[in-house]
Amino acid sequence: MADEKKPHEGAVLFLAIAFVAAGVLYNRCSAAKPPENGDQRTPEKVAEDERKADEASITKRLPAAPPPVPALALGRTKNTVTAADFGEAWPFTVTEGELHCMGPADRQMVVLVVGDTRYAINGNARESAKLFDFADLAAIHRKGRSAQGVIARGLERCPR
Repeated sequence: MADEKKPHEGAVLFLAIAFVAAGVLYNRCSAAKPPENGDQRTPEKVAEDERKADEASITKRLPAAPPPVPALALGRTKNTVTAADFGEAWPFTVTEGELHCMGPADRQMVVLVVGDTRYAINGNARESAKLFDFADLAAIHRKGRSAQGVIARGLERCPR
């Protein structure tokens, strides 16, 4: 008798499955209904609109970009060094560049910027070349010429 099924067990199981399915369908349908406040947007559209409003408010709070700095009349800044400045002692194959000094007082690095390339001029800069992505000075250095004069001028630009 233990193997015999009671006639109502199948009906109970069928009804339980039907109630679960009906609940799932009801939840899906009610989630798709627009809110009662008359807003016809989907929840995804509401979230997107809120995100856009947040972005707009942040943009409004940002300060305006400063106007571009006008170029100097001669096209030279105080950091520009040229072959004419050093005469025959100019140690590079390029005719000019921007000379910069950077780093702490005990590790001051002198760098010559030519176009988009930054060349390590002194020993500290060459030691840190990989870290700062400085180019090898050999690419623009004239053989037999010392860069000591340019290094000295660069160190004058270092913050004290």
